[in-house]
Amino acid sequence: VQLYATAANPPVPMPLRQLVAFQRVPLRAGETKVVTLDLPVERLRRWDDTRHDYVVDPGAWHLDAGPASDRLPLRATLEVVQQ
Repeated sequence: VQLYATAANPPVPMPLRQLVAFQRVPLRAGETKVVTLDLPVERLRRWDDTRHDYVVDPGAWHLDAGPASDRLPLRATLEVVQQ
């Protein structure tokens, strides 16, 4: 299972999506499993040239999950708030 994050309104140009978590899950044909992936907020960080440090931008992030980057049937939205 792969989990990708996309900033809804990034303040600077960013990749369309970034791989933020994954887990290998062996399944037999027709079998299903519940999978839990950890997503520490630090995985949403980017380098800020003006601060010369990593930052996590507040705002909405779209999280897409699925078996491959071209098959992401699950979507959720995460709101990151300013600290």
